[in-house]
Amino acid sequence: MRLGLTRPIATLFAIASAFWMGCSSVLPLVCAAQTKPHQVSLRANGSLLIDSRPFFPMGMYHVSWGISPAKQIEHLEDIAAAGFNTVHASANDWKDYAKFLQRANKLGVYVLSEHHGDPLEFTQYFKNEPAVLAWNLADDVDNGKHTPTKLMALNRKIQATDPNHLTYISGYSKDLQKFTQCASILGRQSYPIRAHTTEELSKTYLEIAEIANTKKGKSQQALFANLQVFPWSVTGSQQNGTVPEESEVRNMTYQAILGGAKGILYYTYYDEVWFLPDHTPLWQSLKSLNQEVQSLSPFFLDGMFQRLTLASENLKGGIWVNGKKLYGW
Repeated sequence: MRLGLTRPIATLFAIASAFWMGCSSVLPLVCAAQTKPHQVSLRANGSLLIDSRPFFPMGMYHVSWGISPAKQIEHLEDIAAAGFNTVHASANDWKDYAKFLQRANKLGVYVLSEHHGDPLEFTQYFKNEPAVLAWNLADDVDNGKHTPTKLMALNRKIQATDPNHLTYISGYSKDLQKFTQCASILGRQSYPIRAHTTEELSKTYLEIAEIANTKKGKSQQALFANLQVFPWSVTGSQQNGTVPEESEVRNMTYQAILGGAKGILYYTYYDEVWFLPDHTPLWQSLKSLNQEVQSLSPFFLDGMFQRLTLASENLKGGIWVNGKKLYGW
């Protein structure tokens, strides 16, 4: 047994303690060539199963609108080479997107797809692709443009069209609570970093936990954390804002897991004014963080969790017990 105590990160989120016995690494699931889709389902604790195997998504958003098909696949290959097992992507041309999904399957990356065109036709067209993880019904559901009634109706239709995969929505405020019955996966956005303050950094745990608490006792659902890896301030095509520091992103990641997240999607690898690999220290640190979280995923997926009560409310911690293994933050 090895006992260790790591130093606090950014003064807010201290690693309370680290106890573990022989934690083994977990490799991403790799898809073999198939003629039928994988069965993606949920467990009672909100974690995902792929063909009955527990799966902890660690991935990237990719805002693909307008990008060339070749560049989209190039970015996919880079994300896969970094060890991530999931990508959220947008479709332009359906035939090109089919090639994207087939390449993702060969790389062992699962895809959460943003609909393009009629949602039901889109789902019907791609539902047998082995790389499919889930369908994004709506982004920013709490922006005033969506209603729970309409999204619940769309969710029922999509799941009837494709019972083998899950549905997904994301939001950025407490109003996401109004939509908790509208999809099988809820994505809670946490993009707090602007001035690098402790007050900003402390928000992630609270934002994730409030949704986790809202959905307790309801139907089986997964909760993903959408975490910030971009700067807020944009003028034209220029990024003028401050980029989150590597320690802040690591901090937010473990806050999210402590808050109840069963998957992490970082926003974003690419959009029209941002390309994550251009920021080498952050991109390299995310690769290491991804490997770390995936190696610990058996605790987060199957461990019995107990939250720690610490001396300061600024400190968050918990313990996971998985068989004879014990791990704590």
